[in-house]
Order: sequence, then structure tokens, then C-alpha cells
Amino acid sequence: MRVIPALDLRDGKTVRLRQGNYEDQINYEVEPHAVIEAFVEAGAELIHVVDLDSARDGRRRHATLIAELAA
Repeated sequence: MRVIPALDLRDGKTVRLRQGNYEDQINYEVEPHAVIEAFVEAGAELIHVVDLDSARDGRRRHATLIAELAA
């Protein structure tokens, strides 16, 4: 089995939606770059990044941030 960690982005911040509900959001005080760094340090080879804003409205809001995270 391969575990692939995920990072959810909304308004440029690290979040988690409860059961996919945009009205029930958990906010984390950790910057997305720090989350990616921690995943990599833990040995992650792949990371699933979810742009929740784009998923909801179809506009690519975090393209620049995701490119930075991928680098």
C-alpha cells in the first residue's frame, strides 16, 4: 500500500473540509509551504494538492502557489 498525503488549499491557506462541506471548514495555522516541507521530510514522494476554490468555482486561483509548492 502506498500512502499519499494531501494538502487542501482555500483562500491560499491550509484547511480541511468536514465531509466535503464548504460551510464546515477546519483552518490550520500552518502555511502550505511548511506542510509540504514536513511531508517531504517524512519521506513523501507524492503529495496530493487540492485547490478547493478552483474545485468549487472552476477558476484557477492557486496556480502560482501550487507551482511554488511543486518546485
